Amino acid sequence: MKVAPYLFAPLAFQISLFSVSALDLEISTARPRQAETIPLPISDNWKALLGPTESDEEHEAIDRHEMMVSVAALRVPRKAWQFYEKGLEAQKREDFDAALREFEAALKVYPDFAIAFEARGSTLLWQRKLEEAQQAFVKAIALDPELFQAELGLGLVMNGTGQFEGAIEHLQRALYLNGECWQVRYALGRAYHGLGELLKAELNLKLARAWRPKHANVYLLLALVLLDEGKRSEALAEMEAFLTVSPDDPLANDIRAKIQEVKETQAE
Repeated sequence: MKVAPYLFAPLAFQISLFSVSALDLEISTARPRQAETIPLPISDNWKALLGPTESDEEHEAIDRHEMMVSVAALRVPRKAWQFYEKGLEAQKREDFDAALREFEAALKVYPDFAIAFEARGSTLLWQRKLEEAQQAFVKAIALDPELFQAELGLGLVMNGTGQFEGAIEHLQRALYLNGECWQVRYALGRAYHGLGELLKAELNLKLARAWRPKHANVYLLLALVLLDEGKRSEALAEMEAFLTVSPDDPLANDIRAKIQEVKETQAE
């Protein structure tokens, strides 16, 4: 049976160079902050980072996972697939408790159903249950090491818990499995920023921005990195782009104030 295509984000790009409630996380809590860094939390939209592209205006690409079914998936009984697909429908309705029940039912039919563990992990992540989500993603990878979404999900969880080195390991694996992907590049930017590796963070965030120009958080996180690097003019441009993309964002007034502060500092 073919895996339901809307589970996987169609974003496998070849280039040369997270609506649900988000978990508010301070960026780079593992290292000292420089004075110019915006003292604000960035909320990751987990659905955007784990789900499919929503805009037809974005770049289209072929997802490798839509063209193949793993050997592990071929062993799954039809009844387990039926529960799994009901769980995906519940996910789309944002009825996460119902989705979890369906995935659990699928796993009772077939306990080695790797994709059901991955879907369970994604649902738990959207519910901000990071520890349980991590356990589900780890189980999915143990059963099927080729699951891109599980590697991405584990990287996102580890970013959220400050395990930046581990996050990078899993996100690099996700790149290997799926090719270029804005979600992975964004998450890598977050992880490298957390480790204080600013140039790598900047590079990954610029790649994410190139492929997902309407994701406001890319601009905001890139602005944080550029400020830490002392690149004030570039940081200003990113903050202004953030306001253009998301003028009504809850952080918009704070960003406007920061823009003014940076401009006044430059004028001195």
